[in-house]
Amino acid sequence: MIKLENNFIVVQIEKLDWDTNHFGIVMGNMTIHQKEQPPSRSDIDSLIGEAMNRANKEGIEHISIRLEPDSKKLIHACEDRGFRLMDTRIEFIFDYKATKLKEVKNQCILREGRAEDEEKLVSISIESFSNYIDRFHSDEKIDNAKADKLYELWVRNSYKGYADSIIVAEIEGEPVGFSTFKEFVSQTDKGEKMGEIVLSAVSQSARGKGVYTSMICQGVRMGSGRMDYLLVKTQIDNRAVQKAWASLGFKPYRSEYIFHYSK
Repeated sequence: MIKLENNFIVVQIEKLDWDTNHFGIVMGNMTIHQKEQPPSRSDIDSLIGEAMNRANKEGIEHISIRLEPDSKKLIHACEDRGFRLMDTRIEFIFDYKATKLKEVKNQCILREGRAEDEEKLVSISIESFSNYIDRFHSDEKIDNAKADKLYELWVRNSYKGYADSIIVAEIEGEPVGFSTFKEFVSQTDKGEKMGEIVLSAVSQSARGKGVYTSMICQGVRMGSGRMDYLLVKTQIDNRAVQKAWASLGFKPYRSEYIFHYSK
């Protein structure tokens, strides 16, 4: 872990072991936390530069960072250091106290995922996310095949405990879609109980039948009485899923830019 700070900001770079092993590139993640007093551009530049020099000495070849759109000084400082925009993500939130869930007419059966579903869900994932436009597929330094493989492993790891629950949509006895569900407690003083629908996919043959909306609705129902909020996120230009979220009562919550730096 590389950690540097001055009177205005804290810069950290952490090596990502799983990503490094998967992509075959020594990868790290940078975070920048601003203190109460706004930093000057020179304060930002000097600390980012020193952190990246240390990362270089430690052999880190690829660094990612997530920044909020209003962090203009941080964005420009990172761009000047060679970071390139790879993704813009938007997050929606369902507030259980303020929102009543709308009824959805399902054209599929919704159930908990079973062990025997795993290979079919992997197949749906491969079909859905091959050459998907995300931050890894957008990065010319990352092999597309390895970016594709990431989603297969995501499903398999969900069966190994990464997900707290897997929702499966079924038509005529066959799985045609899935959503993975994760629970956590927020890091705020209030410690709200949160849920997140992390990864969802629908087979090409079942698209246009409301399967995705039905799965998200089921995820909301699962959190009712247990959660304060439910989160979902996607790429900014994925309008179809945002339309589905809005129809169920989700509201836009926050957005972020994701930048990558490669040697």
